[in-house]
Amino acid sequence: MQEIVEDLQMLARKGKSVEETERLRFGEVAEAAWATVRTDDATLTVARDGDVVADRSRLLSIFENLFGNSVLHAGRGVTVEVAVADGGFRVADDGPGIPSKERDVVFEYGYTTSRRGNGLGLSVVRTMAESHGWTVSIADADAGARFVFDGVLTVPDTVGDGGPGAAEGVGNAEFVAGDASAPDDESDPDDASATGP
Repeated sequence: MQEIVEDLQMLARKGKSVEETERLRFGEVAEAAWATVRTDDATLTVARDGDVVADRSRLLSIFENLFGNSVLHAGRGVTVEVAVADGGFRVADDGPGIPSKERDVVFEYGYTTSRRGNGLGLSVVRTMAESHGWTVSIADADAGARFVFDGVLTVPDTVGDGGPGAAEGVGNAEFVAGDASAPDDESDPDDASATGP
């Protein structure tokens, strides 16, 4: 009951649109969230790091709920992988995954398939994403669950010629080299439709 009350209070406080954002190191925020969740023998991998423009507390909430969900449904030995992409990021695990017929309902308030769950974790994730103007969806994966966030102002790290950074195309060097806010042009960090300055 206490967990449910805390989740509902957070939704009431943070469910509104984000007013202030900052440039954050994606991997650092993910690791900070990982440290707050009981993960037992689970493993976190930052497959691709970079910078994201977000509200730190809401991004932490997204990670904490997804990490907790992975451990709850996939087991203590699950491996969770996070990665930045142009215009978004993903959180995936190597657990049993989410059946396609359930993907439309897992974000609904109160939906759970576990006796230990309260059905609010993924609702919190969706609310925190939407408060930024982002979208979150569950993508097809060879194994496990794969959550994809789009509409995020991101600057993935480059990995050299032919690496993941080069393959996906990173045209945001000016933003990386600039200060903590987006440059003074037509882009707005609070405008979720922007994928780069």
